[in-house]
Amino acid sequence: GCVMVAIQNITELKKAEARFHHLFNHAPISLWEENYSGIKKFFDELRAQGVTDLQAHLFSHPQLVDRFMSMIRVLDVNQKTLDLFGAPSKEILLQNLDKVFRDEMRQHFSGELTDMWNGKVSCERDGINYSLSGEPFNIHLDWRLMPGHEDDFNWVLVAIQDITARKKAEEYLRYLGTHDVMTGLYNRAFFEEQ
Repeated sequence: GCVMVAIQNITELKKAEARFHHLFNHAPISLWEENYSGIKKFFDELRAQGVTDLQAHLFSHPQLVDRFMSMIRVLDVNQKTLDLFGAPSKEILLQNLDKVFRDEMRQHFSGELTDMWNGKVSCERDGINYSLSGEPFNIHLDWRLMPGHEDDFNWVLVAIQDITARKKAEEYLRYLGTHDVMTGLYNRAFFEEQ
């Protein structure tokens, strides 16, 4: 017989949400929102089993790196991510993560796992990823556990920059420093270094 209706103005909240979404989606670097709660649970299980040194444990059980990788849940990616990995849509990228994260990535991911295990809430590493077409490219990865999620790991932000051009320039400068330009043979600097 009696109903109370309460109306609240959430216009500012909606504007803030839209602004956040635009900042994320149009950022000039590849951004990934991820959930690592499965990794946190597995860490807890390993600690309960008496594992104290994750790096040594991964060295003796390398297959665990793939198991940890399979526990990552990607929540969202931005447009730069789709462009970088050559994906026409988020759905196609997420369905093909095994083509993106493979081979050499295991090495830097293993280092990230060790950092997480040791309580770090952020880390940076260089590594290699692959586009959906199979082309490798050099990356600089910045991994951050978002504040307030240190106990559950359910909100992680990963930023990836393509540093392939920089790596090629570094290799070329290294070559120029140790080779004669005319003949291509090793120069005096190379032999002195050796």
